[in-house]
Amino acid sequence: MSELEHTNTTVGLVTADGGDPVTTTLVIAQGTNSDHRSVFRLVRTHQAKFEEFGVLRFEIAKITAGPGRPETYAVLNEYQASLLLTFMRNNEVVIDFKVQLIQAFRRMREELQRRDTPDEPSDARELALQTQLLARRADALASALIATQDALDDEKRNHQDTQEYVKLIEPVAESWLALADARGTFAVADVSAILHNDYGIKIGANRLFKFMGQQGWIYRTRGSRSHWRPYQSQIEAGRLTEKIGERYFDRSDGVYYLGTPQVRVTMKGLHKLRVLLTTKRESVITDDATPLPVLPPGRDPRSVSR
Repeated sequence: MSELEHTNTTVGLVTADGGDPVTTTLVIAQGTNSDHRSVFRLVRTHQAKFEEFGVLRFEIAKITAGPGRPETYAVLNEYQASLLLTFMRNNEVVIDFKVQLIQAFRRMREELQRRDTPDEPSDARELALQTQLLARRADALASALIATQDALDDEKRNHQDTQEYVKLIEPVAESWLALADARGTFAVADVSAILHNDYGIKIGANRLFKFMGQQGWIYRTRGSRSHWRPYQSQIEAGRLTEKIGERYFDRSDGVYYLGTPQVRVTMKGLHKLRVLLTTKRESVITDDATPLPVLPPGRDPRSVSR
């Protein structure tokens, strides 16, 4: 969307940009009967907040046909567009446009999903159950390999050396590495339940959050809405992801807000936690533990390497 000419009759509410639904400050200004310079100024003023929900891209285009200077505008994803609308004063036109924009984003997401992933399961719970089934199958494979190892130990007790033992264990490690690539993530409460039910590791969700904080996986933000967030190093390592908070409507002021982001654990992270908790079962949480990392003012520590 560079150097394009926009008119009231040709601009859609939401378009697909590289497989992602987006809109612009031009569209929002037009839909709310607002001056684009005022709308764009809101984005510039709160730019750091917008960038928490993705890359904020600025482009240039002429707003009307014919002579005239091009104007800079911002390209916004769904969460950034929702955030911008929360900064605008509510009136009948703004409220109606919010509803139209939410519906437009939903239709575009459905269209992109039909186009790009027709065979992919849409229900997140179903995907999580499939991943748990893979984990149980991997455990069964590991048990069979251990039984084979025991039988070989009986036959080669007098001459088995360290190198032969490593060869026997290697397939177990490979099966877990393959399992770590399986799709699907879990909420921390679900991970706590899996560790308890499948591995006999008793640790509640709150203690598991604290344990991950002590391991340098997550940190806690400051402020009245303090919550856990993953370090970028753990996201890049494939152990954690972060799910954007769900939108909710506050009837008291007629505004849509974004909920608190949620830390999610991948299969690779689940396996690593199982190993850590098994080796540290006697001292998972101590009274003199290292203080948990806290978000410094004005700084995003997810870029800090751990």
